[in-house]
Order: sequence, then structure tokens, then C-alpha cells
Amino acid sequence: MTTNIVILQQKSGTSTDWESVDPVLLEGEIGYESDTKKIKIGDGVSTWTVLDYQVQDLATVATTGDYTDLINQPTIPTATSDLTNDSDYVVSSDLATVATSGDYADLSNAPNLATVATSGDYDDLNNQPTIPTATSDLTNDSDYVVSTDLATVATSGDYGDLANQPTIPTATSDLTNDSDYVVSTDLATVATSGEYTDLINTPTLATVATSGDYTDLTNQPTIPTTTSELTNDSGYIVTGDSIDATTLDFTNVPKSDPFVEGVLWSNGGILTISAG
Repeated sequence: MTTNIVILQQKSGTSTDWESVDPVLLEGEIGYESDTKKIKIGDGVSTWTVLDYQVQDLATVATTGDYTDLINQPTIPTATSDLTNDSDYVVSSDLATVATSGDYADLSNAPNLATVATSGDYDDLNNQPTIPTATSDLTNDSDYVVSTDLATVATSGDYGDLANQPTIPTATSDLTNDSDYVVSTDLATVATSGEYTDLINTPTLATVATSGDYTDLTNQPTIPTTTSELTNDSGYIVTGDSIDATTLDFTNVPKSDPFVEGVLWSNGGILTISAG
């Protein structure tokens, strides 16, 4: 079986809307003022402003909002004893006296404490252990080295206390020359004297080697003292040579002076070198 739910929505509007339109509601038709929350029911004849509001029988609290206007008010607990302890909370009557006093004397079956429990004094302990005051009181199970195990040199630090001392060389002759170092007996006399006369197989030197004098040279070259002793292989012009002046470039040489640095211009275009 299908159940259909029908929702009815009544005509609604503010009180101002209803008054401005002032309609005539059908008989039994409901009109609802949304701002005042009041309703009117039509009679099919009267306009809205003529119809009376439907008055409901409201309890006093509906308009006062006061708790004291409620009927059948619930009893509100004011103490924990008004509540049923269904959570098994612990109450003072369930506690031992010591729970609130905190006094050791209120404990039942309190243990008998030794004196040290309250004094905290080592001297009040029974069966006190023997505390070693020297290393000799301890068993050397870690094999620590003690002074009696050491050689004399371990504490003296004296080389003379070493046993099987090595022979320390005091001269180079005490050492084996396995690196083939050169010794004085292997050297020629000149190595230590630095004297030329100690050299053997010395060369025979020419006189100039020690005099440094040019005149002591043999096969001296002929050194020219005049240009005529030289071969003119560069073609230098000498006195008495004539050349064609038209073949030379004297652009920058003034021709107004017949003598320019010893050069004489001839009327026939032949350049003649003058001696004076």
C-alpha cells in the first residue's frame, strides 16, 4: 500500500500586504500573516480587515517566557546526592581515613620500617658493605698494570735504565756507507785546496790567457785604418764619380744653391761629386 503525503501551504503575506489588498477569503480559507504569526479564517463575505484574528488558548509562559510560569516543572538537582550514582563515582564514605588525612599513622597494616627509612643515614643501615679505600682492596680482574710489573725505566724515564741498549754511533766511521757518500780520501787534492796548481793534466795556456793583452795574440788580423783599404761592395759614391742626375729623385732638395752638402749641379744634367 502506497502512502501519499500531502503538504498544504496556506496563503501568506505580511500584515501590510494583507491590509493593502484586503481580499475576501473563501469560507474556511486560511490567511497567515508572516510577520505577526497570526491567522484569519474567511467566511466568503467579509474582507480581510473585517475578519477577526483566530485567538488560540496559550499558556501564560507562551507570552512571558518565564520558567516559573511552567506547570509540571522538573526537579533540578542541587547536590550530587540528588543524583543516582550510576557511574560508580567514589564518595568520601567509600574512602579510608588516610585518603583525606594523608597521615601515615592513619594507614592500616603499616609496615615496620627500619630506622634508615626515616633517617636516611648510611650509619643506620644493617649489614653495611665493605667499601674499598685503596686499589689493593680490589681484585685486579681487568689485568691493570701495577708498578711492580713495570721496568725501572717506565717510572724513571732514564735511558740508562734501558736493558739491551743499542750502540749509538758517535762518528760517521761507525756507519756503513751503503749510500756511497764521497769521503775525503776519495777526493783529489784540488777538491779541498781549490788551488789551480793542484790540478793534474792542466792545459798549456797561451800568454794572452793570463795577460788579456791584444798584442799577445798570434795571427792578429789586419784592421783597416782608411776607407780606401775597404772593398766598396755597397756602391758608395766617391770623389770623381759622375752619374746621370735625371735618374735621381731630388724632390725635396732645393736647386737654388749650386752646392748642396758637397753636391755640384752641372748645366748639362750631369752630377759630379766635388772634393771640397
